[in-house]
Amino acid sequence: MNTVMMPYRMIRRIVVAIAYAAIILLVSAVLVTPNVLQNTVSDARSWPISTNLVASHMHLMPVAPSSSTALSSSAESPTPAASSASWSSPVSIDPTGNGITSVSCPIATFCMAVDNDGNALTYNGSGWSPPLLVGGSGVHLYSVSCASSSFCMAVGSGGYAVSYNGSTWSTPSQVDANSGSFGITSVSCPSASFCMAVDGNGNALYWNGASWSQPVTIDPGSGGMSVSCPTTTFCMAVDDNGNALTYLAGTWGMSHAILSGQILSSIACTSPGFCMAVSYFGEALAFNGVSWSAPTEADSTGYNLYVSCRPSYSCVAVSSSGNAVLYNGTSWSSPVSMDSSSPTSLSCGSTQSCVAVDAAGDAIYYSAPAPPVLDYISPSSGSISGGTTVNIYGSGFSSIEGVKFGSYSASSFKVVSQDLIEATSPGIASPQNVAISVSNTNATSSPQMTCRDSFSYGITPPSVPQGNYVPISPVRIADTRPSSGKPYSGDTLSPCG
Repeated sequence: MNTVMMPYRMIRRIVVAIAYAAIILLVSAVLVTPNVLQNTVSDARSWPISTNLVASHMHLMPVAPSSSTALSSSAESPTPAASSASWSSPVSIDPTGNGITSVSCPIATFCMAVDNDGNALTYNGSGWSPPLLVGGSGVHLYSVSCASSSFCMAVGSGGYAVSYNGSTWSTPSQVDANSGSFGITSVSCPSASFCMAVDGNGNALYWNGASWSQPVTIDPGSGGMSVSCPTTTFCMAVDDNGNALTYLAGTWGMSHAILSGQILSSIACTSPGFCMAVSYFGEALAFNGVSWSAPTEADSTGYNLYVSCRPSYSCVAVSSSGNAVLYNGTSWSSPVSMDSSSPTSLSCGSTQSCVAVDAAGDAIYYSAPAPPVLDYISPSSGSISGGTTVNIYGSGFSSIEGVKFGSYSASSFKVVSQDLIEATSPGIASPQNVAISVSNTNATSSPQMTCRDSFSYGITPPSVPQGNYVPISPVRIADTRPSSGKPYSGDTLSPCG
């Protein structure tokens, strides 16, 4: 195991484990009843961690807490969530690289991974290349980000960076001499002409397509930052003190606490309107473009989470304890055990596939059902008191976990087939139009608020003028009955006209 130059967040894992061990030994010496000790250990997740505990040159790979430092003495093995999503068994791709530290997959058929010995490995959709030394002698690569299969940027110890152009790697160069012993800890590249990097000394620097800027201090006193940039004008960074910082149109804002005193280990943003941050203690917080949510438990049995998010507000997170959890846009699934060798990074190239890597040099593959697609609803209106049975037509209605009318959950729903759900509208306070959405274990349909998914509460349709009518015999002008039995089937005939 290489103990020379490792990422700051890895330092914190060891220090936290040591601190917990000391605290638990002290508690066990003064408390009498086993129940009191159990409660004390279970509450350890809320204890703030002081950065003063960190030894300045202590660099180690992630180590799981021992049985004496478990966060909960009564924790059981996680039970897989009920879904058709699955994780593969770990596949060894880099057995001699001292642990893979980061992976980035801009698409499902291309990934780039880097390791602690300065190697890079390329995935082409079916297999991995052998490790290739790209970081230079003595440079440890901590993070990689790929905007596409033809551009990646990797960063690491000593403030070094190295880029990939689709076929070859550049010569590594020192771009952040102020990164200290922790190096550059994270990089995010939404395009080949823009990357944002952060280091262990609270600095940020950016790549403009040709060169790097000088480091600028944005978060003094912090370390182990993680950054995510969905566009070239918006980034979000989190640190090991529970703070978040926003980069908007060339300027970093002030840090503000979103989980005070806690270690935020990873962040992923799909747009300026959605980010997900996760913590060392298994908590998650969502950003909606304006504010952060309160923390929720994403993985109560794991520690040190890494997260990757896809379109439709869906995310996957893995923990160093070997668990995986899924966020479908509404809630987190139960943790699933997927790897026993301390996952260190995760990247999802599509809504249906992700790749995780671990400290043993393994890759673990995730596959999931496609997000449900909503075509149209019938009827499209009902009373504000609820109780209207609404037929929801679409596709991919498997492993359905929820139906919502705007922000309100359906009173009940029944999956009739892969393309039909019957849902009962909930009651609401006042007339309004809402978009209906459907969630499976992987993701949520994209609400469009169009005639295809809009439901009108208590809004009376225009009345038909009274007059004189002459009844005529029914005449079929065209047969609109599809073989599937769904009205308005196809693009040429739909409720949208």
